[in-house]
Amino acid sequence: MDSSISIGDYVGILDGTEKGYVVKMENGKAWIETKDGFEITSPVAKLVKYDNIKKKTVTTQKESLKNIVEKQEPFPTQKKTVIKKVKDNSFKVNPSFIGEEKKHVSKKMEQSVWEVDLHVEELTDNHRHLTNGEIVDLQLKHARAIIEKAKKNKINKVVFIHGKGKGTLRQELLNLLAGYTNLEWYDASFKRYGGGATEVRIFTSKV
Repeated sequence: MDSSISIGDYVGILDGTEKGYVVKMENGKAWIETKDGFEITSPVAKLVKYDNIKKKTVTTQKESLKNIVEKQEPFPTQKKTVIKKVKDNSFKVNPSFIGEEKKHVSKKMEQSVWEVDLHVEELTDNHRHLTNGEIVDLQLKHARAIIEKAKKNKINKVVFIHGKGKGTLRQELLNLLAGYTNLEWYDASFKRYGGGATEVRIFTSKV
């Protein structure tokens, strides 16, 4: 054994062919890293030092790998692919398909809606001598005549303005409308009529 053996020396093992660098020494034993990267142990007493081999810093296999990784250049940052948006003006959605009201109404459509005021003062100048029952009869007679005229002229919507009051005229009007099979009705726009009008739709195709 050569007592001058220390970590980093290039050594060989007596009665063996293994050679390598000493990477660790402890309690009379030495750890040797071979040229193939393997680590073997041997008593220090069985080691032969080769003085003609220049010493080098010996690291464990784990440390060597770490150094290799650290020396590698980092992966280049990949740029995110930008997809250019293309506007296709050939595709348009009809607002009526998505519940949006049309902002413009044709004159023809406007003419297909009649607005009729059933207040007695709008129907006759001689109403002061009439009883409440006679007034309601006059209003219903006028409403019936309007419905028949609208059907004849293919008017599909009529708005009857009856006012709020006690609700008597409104109820009688609804009873009148219920006698038809080609109508449907509902409260007219509250914003415009304040709850004092009924809108009637007329379906000319129904019997």
